[in-house]
Amino acid sequence: MTTSKQTTEMNKPYKIGVAFGSGAARGIAHFGAIKAFEEVGLKIDIVSGTSAGSIAGLMFAAGYSAEEMLEKAKSISVAKAYSPTFPSGGFTDMSYLKSLLTKWIPNPNFDALQIKLKVVVTNMNKGAVEVMETGSWVEPVAASCSIPFVFKPVIINEQTYVDGGVMMNLPTQPLRDVCKTVIGINVLPNSNFSQTQLKGWKNIGMRFGAAVVISNTLESIKHCDIFIEPQRLAAYPLFTVKKADDMYKLGYEETMKMMPKIMAKVAEGYV
Repeated sequence: MTTSKQTTEMNKPYKIGVAFGSGAARGIAHFGAIKAFEEVGLKIDIVSGTSAGSIAGLMFAAGYSAEEMLEKAKSISVAKAYSPTFPSGGFTDMSYLKSLLTKWIPNPNFDALQIKLKVVVTNMNKGAVEVMETGSWVEPVAASCSIPFVFKPVIINEQTYVDGGVMMNLPTQPLRDVCKTVIGINVLPNSNFSQTQLKGWKNIGMRFGAAVVISNTLESIKHCDIFIEPQRLAAYPLFTVKKADDMYKLGYEETMKMMPKIMAKVAEGYV
C-alpha cells in the first residue's frame, strides 16, 4: 500500500536539489562541492542560492564546470568589487559584479539556464524573504549578494532588496516542496569569538551579523536531507580570494565525505 507521504514524494517534480548558502569569498567552497558531484556523476535537477550561493547556483545552472568556476573566481578583483561609489552613502554598488556575470553568461534570463535556479533575496519594504526565478536573473542575483552596510541595496519593481542571507542563509525551504532529496551546503559555520575578537564596533557588528545568519540557518537545516558544512572554513576571511584553492579543496573533501550518505539517500527514493 502506498502511504500519503510516499505519494507526496512521488508527486515532487525534481529528484535532487542543492541549496547553496551565503558566505562571500567562502562561497568558493561550493565549487569544490560541485566538483565532487561531477566526479560521481550525480545529476542535480534544481538549485537555489543565497548571496555567494546564488552566484554558484547561477554558474552551475549555466553549465560551467567546477574548475571553470574556480578560475573565474580567481580572476575577480576584490578591489573593484568593494570599491566605494559616490554618491551612494559610500556604499559599493553591484555594477562590477553584474558586468562580470553578464560577460560570463551573456543570456541574462532564468529560462535560458540549463537547469532550474531559485534566487533568494530579502525584501526590505516588507521585511520578508522572497524567491526570484523568472525573467532576468541579473538584478535578483545582485540583490541576493548585497550585503547590508557593504553594498548599496538593489531596487526591483520599486522595492528595496538586500542579501538573502539576512533572512535565509541556507535556501533549503524553496526546494523542499519540489524535491525528493534536498542537499544543503553551508559555508558559514559557527565558531567561538574570543574577548579580543569582540573588541570594537566593527567586530561586534560582524558577530551580530554572524549570529543572525546562524539563527536562520538552524531552521533551514531542518528542511534538508543531507547537510554539508566544511567546519574549517571558519578560519578563512570573507573578503579575499587569495585562498581560493584551499577553500575549493575543503568544499570538495567535505562533500566527498558525505557522498556515501548522499548516494544512499538518493537510492532510497527510487526503489
